[in-house]
Amino acid sequence: MPVPRFVHLNANLVPESDAKLHVSDLGLRRAYSVFEFLRVDDGVPVFFEDHFERFIRSCAVLELTPPDDLELRVLDLLRVNHASYSGVSIYLTGGYSPDNFTPTEPNLIIIETPREPYPTDLFTLGTKVITHQHTRELAHAKTTDYLTAVRLSSAIKAASATEVIFTTSTHALEGARAALGVVLPSGAIVSPLDHVLESVTMRRALRLATTFAAVERRAVTLEEFHTAPELFLTSATRGVMPITQVDERLVGDGTVGGVVTRLMRDLDAHTKDYIRSHARLGALS
Repeated sequence: MPVPRFVHLNANLVPESDAKLHVSDLGLRRAYSVFEFLRVDDGVPVFFEDHFERFIRSCAVLELTPPDDLELRVLDLLRVNHASYSGVSIYLTGGYSPDNFTPTEPNLIIIETPREPYPTDLFTLGTKVITHQHTRELAHAKTTDYLTAVRLSSAIKAASATEVIFTTSTHALEGARAALGVVLPSGAIVSPLDHVLESVTMRRALRLATTFAAVERRAVTLEEFHTAPELFLTSATRGVMPITQVDERLVGDGTVGGVVTRLMRDLDAHTKDYIRSHARLGALS
């Protein structure tokens, strides 16, 4: 018989088939829920402290109180599921609401799911993205508001793309599930900071980039976005992924450039160092 998988529901480890919430939960009724995602490599939740910090900030925006022992609950779930190479999704909802509107005691759900790596050619040849004019509500908080992203999923697939970049009429912002990096003709790296979600991976990548390039966190104009010789995405599962096509336009000469290539290499080495130095977490899980 297959080994049952577990989720963490509030303070309990529960078999997936038995994990249930009441229909009055505000995460379901009003999409009122904080969300966080992190990758797991060799049993180690990668950059956990950064993700936990962002989770706490997002909870504060929605005025929800997370548990103090979140790390222990994540490690407990990884242990019982014998997780090695996977992803962890954390949700804190508005709880069971008697009037279907007012938040109450939050519900915490932690789900661990095995993951598959992205195809290698997305890193060697680059990926395609499409664009869409949209600004997320409460963009600085990571929530379950993926309405526009999910609605556009069929358009992304139809275009043989892997992501949609949200824009305004004048500026490029972020991907639906990734941060945006722009390499200017000068070689400087720019990434938007306002009206976007602060990316754990982008913050780490840009810190590494300061050793070989000028780095700026500021608004990125559409002109800069459309004329950049190199573009890239960052996310927990992608790391750094080069963009070589936007809609029907090639980025630069359509190949992966030297700045992004170095950034991919440096972040990969940094991530491996992190996993080695946090091996105790993998042992605990």
